[in-house]
Amino acid sequence: MTDDDLLAEYIGAATEEERDAAARELADRGIDAADFDVLVGALRDEAQWVEPGADLEDRIMADVFAEADALRTASPVVDRAGPSPVVDLAGPSPVVDLAERRARREARTFRRFAPKVVGVAAAVAIGMLLGRVRQSERRFDTQVALAATPLAPEASATVKARTEAAGVRIELSAHDLPDPPPGSIYEAWVSDGTTRVPIGTFSKGGDVVLWSGVALARYSTMTVTLEPLDGDASSSGKVVLRGTLAKP
Repeated sequence: MTDDDLLAEYIGAATEEERDAAARELADRGIDAADFDVLVGALRDEAQWVEPGADLEDRIMADVFAEADALRTASPVVDRAGPSPVVDLAGPSPVVDLAERRARREARTFRRFAPKVVGVAAAVAIGMLLGRVRQSERRFDTQVALAATPLAPEASATVKARTEAAGVRIELSAHDLPDPPPGSIYEAWVSDGTTRVPIGTFSKGGDVVLWSGVALARYSTMTVTLEPLDGDASSSGKVVLRGTLAKP
C-alpha cells in the first residue's frame, strides 16, 4: 500500500479504531497523521456537502452577459501606433481587446462564484497535495555522491535513499553517463567489502528509481557497473560510478 493509499484510508476511516490503525502505520513511515486532522474535520462538516443551487448556471451566464454589456460602454482602446482611438467600422461601439475582455470576464466570474462552488473536492485535493509535498520533503536515510571512474570519466551521480514498507527506495540521478553499448546494461550494487548485493538495473542515465531489499546501514560503498547481458548474475567488475555510504 502506498503512502497516498494509507493516507486516504486514514482520512476516510469509518471508525476511530480504523483511523488509529492507519495513524500507526503512517507513523511507521515518518508521517504524522495529526497534520491531516483539519481535513478530516472538514470532511465531517455537513456544510461541505451542500450542493449549489439549481440556478447556479443561470447566475453565472447572467453575470457573463452583464460583463459583456458593461464592456460595450467602456472607454475605447487607444492604438499604440497613433493617438486616435480604434473605432468599430460596423457600428459606433468602440473596439475592446478580446484578450482583455476574456481576462476581465474570467476574473470577475471566479471572484464571484468560486467561493460558492469550492467545497470538499478542493479540500481533498489540497490535502493530498500537501501529503505529497510532505512525503517528498521527508528526510532521506542516506544521501551520497557517486564519482566517476576512468570507464566513464565525465559521469557523476547523486543518490538519496529512504526506508519504506516495500524496502529501501533509492533515487539515483546520473549525469553525463553514456548509454551502455548494445547488449549491456548498468547495475547498481552495495558492498561491505566482503558481500556485494545488487540493488537494481537500468539502461539509461538520468533519474532512476531502484529498490533494495536490505538495509543500507551495514554497507560501506555503492557502485554502478557496466554488465553484459550474458546470463551471469555476478558483477563484471567494470565500475563506472563509485561512492562511500555515510554511516547514520
